[in-house]
Amino acid sequence: MSKRKGSGSGAKAILLLALIAVTIVLLFYAKYGTPPQPSEESSPVPAQTNETETNKPPVGIRVPRPTAEGGAIKWVIEPVPAKAGEDPVQFAVNRFLESTHIAPEGAKVLSVRYEQGVAILDFSPEFARTYSTDDEHTLLKGIFESVRLNSNAKYLRLMAGGKPIESLGGYDLTTEQPVGLFAKE
Repeated sequence: MSKRKGSGSGAKAILLLALIAVTIVLLFYAKYGTPPQPSEESSPVPAQTNETETNKPPVGIRVPRPTAEGGAIKWVIEPVPAKAGEDPVQFAVNRFLESTHIAPEGAKVLSVRYEQGVAILDFSPEFARTYSTDDEHTLLKGIFESVRLNSNAKYLRLMAGGKPIESLGGYDLTTEQPVGLFAKE
């Protein structure tokens, strides 16, 4: 009886493919690490878009609110119930604007669009005015935090009346900004 030539080559090929697959996975892990694990404090609240489910419990939306404490601004995150189908970012930013009394009456987010990880907020024309430097910084921080806490967007673009807002609070807004811009403050 003679053995077939190359009978062990099939097993060797499978072992080689398995070794290559493990190497690719390890290289990917080394380059990108593990996916971030959401914490209770920073995990975004998913938007509910099925408007036919009106009997479901309300969505929890987190609204940042500045408070004065010893001459400094302290930020408090208030959980607020909202109706299903309501955009959490639009609701949170509008609630934030109302609570600060910095923006003029009628200034609000008219729409929010999401494009490839970018939240695009279009404010009413009343929002596009000049504020004091401290007020501009407070507005930006509250808007960015509202987006960070209530969406999966990575970047933010601000518009007013359909036109890009170019700067606010000394920040150049001509390009998309990371939503975590003010998270460390």
